[in-house]
Amino acid sequence: MPKSEQLPDAKAIKKVFPPALKAARKAKGLTQQQAAELLKIGVRQYGNWERGESIPSAEMLIRIYRVLGLNIYELDILLPDRE
Repeated sequence: MPKSEQLPDAKAIKKVFPPALKAARKAKGLTQQQAAELLKIGVRQYGNWERGESIPSAEMLIRIYRVLGLNIYELDILLPDRE
């Protein structure tokens, strides 16, 4: 797979994902508690994602996209260098 098509590793995702998730949540006008409730998870788990302490599973990412009304490209996870 050419370098431009390689998926980022967990370390790269942990740099890109947390601020994008926080911005998306705030754009929806949600607190961490509200976002966690909509996702049916604990606020601690949600906070861990925004702090980059852990990353959600692929299944949970789909739920996050649905709850926040996003598509996969809006969080810049798979294509962080896209223009």
